[in-house]
Parts: sequence; C-alpha cells; structure tokens
Amino acid sequence: MSFDTPNGPVFEPENPMLRSLYEALKKHAPTFAGCSAYDDFLKAYEALEYDTRDKGEDVIGIKAV
Repeated sequence: MSFDTPNGPVFEPENPMLRSLYEALKKHAPTFAGCSAYDDFLKAYEALEYDTRDKGEDVIGIKAV
C-alpha cells in the first residue's frame, strides 16, 4: 500500500521498525504535505527505508566497540 503526497507516492516500509513512522507520515499527510518540515521527515523516512532495505539491519546501526 501507499499514500500520495505532492512529491509522489510513499510506500510502506519493508523494515517493520519503520512502520510507526510511516503511519504517522500517512496520518498527517493531508494536513502537512507540502510543509518543509513534513518534507524533511519524509526524506528522512525514505532514506532510512532505502538504507535498511534487504540488509536485515536495524534502523540504528551503531555497534559497540
């Protein structure tokens, strides 16, 4: 599934850790889509989704040394 924004569709995450962020973006899209802060959060979501896709990694990739 997906939802539409002025910048195009936003797709559900493959990584389940991003589900709550996706749902919040979807919920607030009708009100805030086009706002620069919303667009920044959307870009961050898409970057996290891309970075964690097919790698099986957690969103936070910090490892103890």
